[in-house]
Amino acid sequence: MAIQVFPSPIELARAAAREILRQARQAIQQGGRFAVALSGGSTPRLLFAELARSGQSDRDVWDRTHLFWGDERMVPPDHPDSNYYWANKLLLTEIGISPDQIHPIPTAGGTPDELARIYESHLRRFFDPPQGDFPRLDLILLGVGPDGHTASLFPGSEALGERVRWVTACRVEANKTHRITLTLPVLGRAGRVLFLVAGADKAPIVARILGPRDREEPPLLPAQMVGAIARAQDWFLDEQAAQGGSK
Repeated sequence: MAIQVFPSPIELARAAAREILRQARQAIQQGGRFAVALSGGSTPRLLFAELARSGQSDRDVWDRTHLFWGDERMVPPDHPDSNYYWANKLLLTEIGISPDQIHPIPTAGGTPDELARIYESHLRRFFDPPQGDFPRLDLILLGVGPDGHTASLFPGSEALGERVRWVTACRVEANKTHRITLTLPVLGRAGRVLFLVAGADKAPIVARILGPRDREEPPLLPAQMVGAIARAQDWFLDEQAAQGGSK
């Protein structure tokens, strides 16, 4: 695990953009393409704006990049609550990436479970791993909620126990809605996961996730569960998120 702390959210976003482009070039050199899953939230919006500035100068990268999503809310793609909406508004429209390289999670035309299965089928066709294996995205971007959730894997959710499906629907009891999310085995199979966390409201949960554990602590939080199985992970924090003791 590598932890880096930056003075502000914008400096965090700039560093994350540089790191993503670095990993993209490495993946393209090794395998001919770069497959990355994007996340939602306010911090990635800053990141998307930074990446958009590389649209022309990094044309060689974007021409071989495929964009997926780690999770999505059950709203139309033009809804401000949609993770796809912000990526499209701030990044996709700026870099001129081919529609064939954009792989959003469907949110219409079926039940949440049906749509999760549709997205899983799409991933299976794209990655086509050996029988019984999981897809290997080169990089998955993740955030962390104040409750320790990541992607749409929430504490206590049945989705945390899924070990066969690649994509699943889950109900978020706090607001009585459904979401669609990649499962833990898929997150853990990625070449690398990159957590982006900013804001003072995240400091307590960051300290709990990254701090030492003792035997009396409750079960692992979803973000900790990802960290426990990830092949490689990086945490990019701003100073406010790190103030709980993660510096």
